[in-house]
Amino acid sequence: MSRYILIVYMQPVGPQIQQLRRRRGLTQAELAKRAELSWIYIAKLEGGDRVSPSMPALERIARALGARLRVELTS
Repeated sequence: MSRYILIVYMQPVGPQIQQLRRRRGLTQAELAKRAELSWIYIAKLEGGDRVSPSMPALERIARALGARLRVELTS
């Protein structure tokens, strides 16, 4: 019997969101409003307290930042 293990390495998304937000000149509250998410959710993502955001949330954030969302699985 073969055993397969899928290991997904994901870089923290919080710092990437924060960097893009700052480049766009937005506050966390402004980004949250544009993405229709709570300010605390954005703050927790950026601060590393929330490490596994949902795909719909990431899509909203990307759209609010005028960015493309790309998901990579690497080995």
